[in-house]
Amino acid sequence: VCLAIAFSFTAGEALVFLLAGIAVGLCMALLGLFVNLCMPKLDAPNDMVVVKQSGAVLVTMLACFVLVLAGAGLYVLCQGALGAAAVFVPLALVLALCAALAFLLATKGVKLFRAL
Repeated sequence: VCLAIAFSFTAGEALVFLLAGIAVGLCMALLGLFVNLCMPKLDAPNDMVVVKQSGAVLVTMLACFVLVLAGAGLYVLCQGALGAAAVFVPLALVLALCAALAFLLATKGVKLFRAL
């Protein structure tokens, strides 16, 4: 809300940016779940060790950082040609990635979970 007021966004633009933030959060959660299924750390003495020393956490954090940078870069590159509609390009990318991760979790993720 504060960014929408500061940058004089219309209500539609503010809604699209809010949707983009929610989509990125969903994508990060799906990615984290899939990576944790691929690289589980089940022998940790407590939960803190899993969060602090797990390779899955590092991979998820770096992948999410790259995702946000790629989305911002796409937005900046497309802003000159598309104007305010440029936010739909990274939003479409993130939603496609969410769909792909949901499909992977529904197929391969179930097999990985059963193997644990």
